[in-house]
Amino acid sequence: MAYTAPTITASGGTFAQLQTYGLIGQIEALITANTGAGCSLTQGQINGIRRVASPLMVSEGEKAAEHINDWLQGDPITAAAFQQLILDKATVFAVVYTALNEIGVLQAANAGTLGVSTSAAGILTPVRTWP
Repeated sequence: MAYTAPTITASGGTFAQLQTYGLIGQIEALITANTGAGCSLTQGQINGIRRVASPLMVSEGEKAAEHINDWLQGDPITAAAFQQLILDKATVFAVVYTALNEIGVLQAANAGTLGVSTSAAGILTPVRTWP
């Protein structure tokens, strides 16, 4: 059985959406763009993707390493089951990769302007303003 890497469709999110919803919103937009007719995200992959936007992110990488090490040590798992485990993890990280790239593009197009704000006590604080 040949392994096929996941293909992730862009979210089409806007900078305003990124400002409002942050990383979690970007990830949810990618989940929406990659579910439904013609898309193949499984519920397990969606759950893994959502864990990435939480404190459980490290566990996704640890689980991938655990699956690989178990297989390499000869654990009794079919090739198809192992490939599905790896595909699930690859899909999770492909969505995160896509989300971060989309955020980078949106930030580059909407960098804002750095300035300084003065508090009532006269303390200078850096601030970013948007057009």
